[in-house]
Amino acid sequence: MQLTAPEKWSAAADLGVGPTGEMKRLLGGAILLGFLPSCGFLCPEEFITGVSIPTGSTMEVLAQGNGRLYSMHGAERITNSELKQIALFYVLILTPDAEVRGGGSGMHTRCLRATEKFTWQMGNWKTGPFDVPDHTLELHYDGRRKMLTVGAESLPTTESNCFIVRLDSAWQPTVSRVRLLVTERVQLRDLMDRFRQAEVSSPDVRDARLHGEASSSTGERPNKELQRTRPAQAMEPRR
Repeated sequence: MQLTAPEKWSAAADLGVGPTGEMKRLLGGAILLGFLPSCGFLCPEEFITGVSIPTGSTMEVLAQGNGRLYSMHGAERITNSELKQIALFYVLILTPDAEVRGGGSGMHTRCLRATEKFTWQMGNWKTGPFDVPDHTLELHYDGRRKMLTVGAESLPTTESNCFIVRLDSAWQPTVSRVRLLVTERVQLRDLMDRFRQAEVSSPDVRDARLHGEASSSTGERPNKELQRTRPAQAMEPRR
């Protein structure tokens, strides 16, 4: 006798050798649970009231040297169904006087944690040298602890969320806190003004200008390559 497909499933289940309806549901659930973490969809921590969820960043280079003014933004969990868009922290990065031929940056997230990595390629873009190691800086943020970590220093961002990172001649960071708490997302030019007003006794901050500010004062059009706003990229899950 030739059995149809449904009859084969039923017959196999009766004999205990095929998947029953309950077995198929359990199998489907196991496949779904295994699939979700790899896609970044499963993060129960994001639904805890009060946590901060990193979602993206904004950056502009300075007119002098190879520094950056950087903002990481995200959302604060207000209720299970409500998020508030906020700025997580702002960092002014001041670099040593050195010849740099290129570089870049990129942000990656894993649930409530995010890392922004900056890279500077050393040497002249025409004459080199081209075999000099790159210099890097990483900013790590934990949205549950609301903590910024730079090198060996970890700093809370709840009372003030603005910082200056000074890189020495060996490109090692020293972090200082600016007494500003700016949770709203503001234009970087406005933020640069706030940094200068708060750090009037620091010549390197007082004299710092964004590339866009310098271009405006000379009548040049801002270079979009020197400004960047983009969403974060999810990190690959750890194996």
